Amino acid sequence: MTKSFKHILVAIIVYLSIIPLSAQITELRSEIDKIIKYDTQLIIDDNPGFVISIIDQDSTYHLSYGNKYSDTTSPPNEDDVYEVGSVTKSFTALLTLVLEERGYLNISDPVNKHLHSNHQNPRLEDITVHDLLAHTSGLPKHPDLFGRKMKDVHNPYKTYDKGDLLSFYAGFVTDKEPSFEYSHTNYALLEIIIENATGSKLQDLMKKYIWRPMEMDDTYLNWDKESQAYITSGYDKASRLTKPWEYRSFAASEGIKTNSIDLCRFINYNMNSEEIGSLAASIAKSQELQVPNSLNKSISSAYGWQVYSRNKNGYPIYTYTGRTSGNNAFVAYIKETKTAVIILSNSVLGTEDLGLQVLRLVNYNWKRKV
Repeated sequence: MTKSFKHILVAIIVYLSIIPLSAQITELRSEIDKIIKYDTQLIIDDNPGFVISIIDQDSTYHLSYGNKYSDTTSPPNEDDVYEVGSVTKSFTALLTLVLEERGYLNISDPVNKHLHSNHQNPRLEDITVHDLLAHTSGLPKHPDLFGRKMKDVHNPYKTYDKGDLLSFYAGFVTDKEPSFEYSHTNYALLEIIIENATGSKLQDLMKKYIWRPMEMDDTYLNWDKESQAYITSGYDKASRLTKPWEYRSFAASEGIKTNSIDLCRFINYNMNSEEIGSLAASIAKSQELQVPNSLNKSISSAYGWQVYSRNKNGYPIYTYTGRTSGNNAFVAYIKETKTAVIILSNSVLGTEDLGLQVLRLVNYNWKRKV
């Protein structure tokens, strides 16, 4: 076989291998366009740009919509870094379980055990690390008087530090029985507990135990002027440019910045942990159902996930959403079918309704038309 013929044969094989993928992407985009137009209230023109990433077993697709920035025609892509808000809790919960496996703490530990005596609250002696993870501590969504410390509504955590949080915890009084109540405060306290238990910073622990093993090279917590350029510009409801949030506390609740590629790696680990890593036991524990949502019986809480238990195929849907002043994130996956949908947007406007519908589309065999 001549060298030139080999080159031609390789080119033909590559070309033929591309055709099915291209056809699948075209068909998938067509189906999603129909969902956006007829089944959601999402208005493309109101959303400067978003990326939909779809995992369907061994295949991953990234679809771009809109413009990355409202004043350019540059489309978004899977490399763009976004703030993911409360999706951070999925990482913090997993990290907590990893640290438990390595003996740094136990989720049955009282919260008071991991705080300095000056910050312990004897009225909350029965609240455990588990309660923080599962949102059953009874602590409010934000600390009392949180707003008084806030200097900028578009950067709410910049002026609320860990000392403020610990003072709130030490003085907190309630006459309510602890029950499910979604709370950013729970995960803000987890950051302090994790750092006290290990003597290390949260970002360093995330890198060591989660991001490096999962090869998440474009994911981080800390924001500074040098890294600002790598965060996709966000826009509020009035289409005004926003800046990334800064954290003196609550980073473990809402602080992660990442991109679609890294989130796909994270979700693939969650769906295939038995085959691809030493994190299998911690991931499996994070997926265990804990308590039902008091407002919606079809939704339960796991560690760092909300779980829809009622759907057509009967499989649980693990999901989380997050938002900051200018970014919005949606993540959902079904472990049994190895399917997932991730949507990252540089607008505060939500995309969770679209995300669930796309996940349903993927599970009802959209590829049969290709």
